[in-house]
Amino acid sequence: MPDRIPSSRLGGCWNAWFMSLIIILGGGDLASAQERTVVGRANVLLAKDVVLKDAAVCNTAKERPLSVWRELYLGRQRSMRCTDAAAAVEEFQRNSGTDLFNAVGSSPEAQKFSDEYEAACLIKFSAVSDPGGGYTGNRAHSNHLTYMSSPSEIERVKRSVGTLSKIGDRNNCSASLVNLPENKTGMLTAFHCLGQEFPADKPGLSKLGYTNGDVTFRSMSGAQLALSLDGDLTTLEYDAFYGDMVIAPVKAPDPGTYLPVADFAPDLWEPLLLMGVSPFLNARADAQTQIRKLPDLITISLEPYCNVTSRDAGGRLFYGCQTERSQSGGVITVLRDQKFYVVGVHTRGDNKNLESCSADATRSPNSGLSIIMRQKSGG
Repeated sequence: MPDRIPSSRLGGCWNAWFMSLIIILGGGDLASAQERTVVGRANVLLAKDVVLKDAAVCNTAKERPLSVWRELYLGRQRSMRCTDAAAAVEEFQRNSGTDLFNAVGSSPEAQKFSDEYEAACLIKFSAVSDPGGGYTGNRAHSNHLTYMSSPSEIERVKRSVGTLSKIGDRNNCSASLVNLPENKTGMLTAFHCLGQEFPADKPGLSKLGYTNGDVTFRSMSGAQLALSLDGDLTTLEYDAFYGDMVIAPVKAPDPGTYLPVADFAPDLWEPLLLMGVSPFLNARADAQTQIRKLPDLITISLEPYCNVTSRDAGGRLFYGCQTERSQSGGVITVLRDQKFYVVGVHTRGDNKNLESCSADATRSPNSGLSIIMRQKSGG
C-alpha cells in the first residue's frame, strides 16, 4: 500500500464520496526499538474467533433518516471535486514519472496539484470545532480531539490508535491496540496488512504469498512496538470479505489501558468514528520540512454519513465513512457515555452483496468487519 493518493477507480479501500475532519495527533519522540514479538499461526486471534455472527440489521432506501438523505444530496458535488482532484494527481504522477510529494518542494506544478487535492478533499475546521470561533485555515490540530470526550479517554485513544509499517516505510496500514482477556494486549488490523495478498486455491479464499517480515506499530502518542511476522502465517487461508482480520499479541506497557472491544454490535444508523492513516498527510509530512518531525497523522471520520447503514449476518458492517488505501486495518469505534468502544475494523470497499438483506437494502461505499471479543484462542 504505497503512500500515494489512489482514485476511486483503483478500488481497494479508497472512495472519494465523503469528507473527513483531519486531526494531527501529537506525541513525543518514538520510543527506542524493543525486542521483537514473534507473530505466528499459533498465537493470533483470527476473524473466526472474534467476528460477530448475528442477525442481520438491514435498511431500505425509504428508511433513510433525513440527515443521510441530506448528506447524499449536498455532498455529491464535493465528492466529485475530490475524485477529480485525486485523478489529476495520479495523471501528474503517470506523466511525470515522479511521486507528487517528492516533487512538491521543487516543482510549482506538483505544489499546485497538492494544494488542489487538499482544497477539494480536506475540510477546514468550523466554529463548532475551532477554539478561535471560525475558519482559521488550519486543517489539522490535535487539541480538537479533546472535544469528543474526557482527557483520560482521549489519551486512551492516542495510546491505542496508530500505524503499522514495514522496515524503511513511513506507514503501510492502520492498526490499533485493544484490551484482551486476562489483562493482555493485542494489535488489531486487517490480515492482508501482514503481507501480500493472493487468491488461495479454494474459490473465494485468499492467503498471504509472503509476510512483511519485521514490522513496527507506532501509536499516536509516540510509542513504538516491534513485531516479527512468522512465515507460517502464509499457510492460513481466509475469506477476503468476511475473514480479513487479525489480532496479534503484543508486549505493550500498562496492559488494560487500551481500547476495549465492545460486547455489543452498533445500532442501525449509529454514528461511527473510523480512525486510520492518511497517506496524503503522511506523504506531505515527508515532503515538507516544517512538519517532517511530527508523529504520524491520522484521520478521524466525522462526516454525517459515517454511520451504520447495514450489518449482514456474516458480520459485515456497511457505512459511508471516507477511507483511503492505507486506512486498511483502521479501527471502527463508537462513542457511548463518553467512552470509545471498538466495534469493527476497516478492511476494504463494498464489493459484495449484503448477506441476509433484501435486494432494496441501501448500499454504502465502504465496509468492514463487525467484531465482538470472545474468550477463545485462535491459530
